[in-house]
Amino acid sequence: MVECLHTCSLMVDDIIDGTSVRRGRPSAHQVYGIPLTLGCSYTALFHALLSSAVHLGDSALLIITEEAARMHHANTTEVYWREQRQPPSLRRYMAMVEGKTGSGFRVVTRLLMSGMDMQPVFAEHLTLFTELAGHFFQIRDDYLDVISERYCEKKGGVGSDIREGNWSHPIICASQICPETAQYFQDLFALPGSQRAQSVPGAIQRLIATGALDMTLSTLQQLVEDLERELLHLKEAGDTGMLLDWLTRLREEIPEANKS
Repeated sequence: MVECLHTCSLMVDDIIDGTSVRRGRPSAHQVYGIPLTLGCSYTALFHALLSSAVHLGDSALLIITEEAARMHHANTTEVYWREQRQPPSLRRYMAMVEGKTGSGFRVVTRLLMSGMDMQPVFAEHLTLFTELAGHFFQIRDDYLDVISERYCEKKGGVGSDIREGNWSHPIICASQICPETAQYFQDLFALPGSQRAQSVPGAIQRLIATGALDMTLSTLQQLVEDLERELLHLKEAGDTGMLLDWLTRLREEIPEANKS
């Protein structure tokens, strides 16, 4: 169910962002065209909601619908920033992430908690862990998008956010550190896509020079510490070894900017 909702969102995102590669393969709209991809995406979405109502009940349907709505609102907010070419504040960016990436994690947690009797203190820590995980995954994606060629192989190459004109975490950090850099990216994002693509190496060097990538890496390291702290609280309610191993593996896959 959650995977279906996530896939529907990705299919629409790829159309909005003009993304030609997804997970190392041509995006759906590149193969089947935009009309058919949109039709299939929304048909699958409505079938998922219908299936939730039939098999999981009204409470689950409400949870899934709320989170799907939050996710699409966040995606549209990001598009608005891109179209206006105005960098949001980090606070507004984090609020957007809570919907864009956080909803996928939160819907699982809310469905889980709705079907079991969980002590309020553990429910609070599980909810916070979910929110932090959403932040971590989005900022990690933003960071690796400009620092890791291996990570970006399945996305069509390094710097997809720059090519698409998206205000990612490192770009927002650079814009706040140096107003001239904010203007640089505003001018860059006003260029046609082909010219933006040619400017990716120089834009990445600017992110490094301003210290924006170090700032993003520091944010990721703090998020890992916060996630580990929440896992310690949750350990009292059950085995969290697999989650800790998963988090450790993700942390080890994040290189420093000067090691790219």
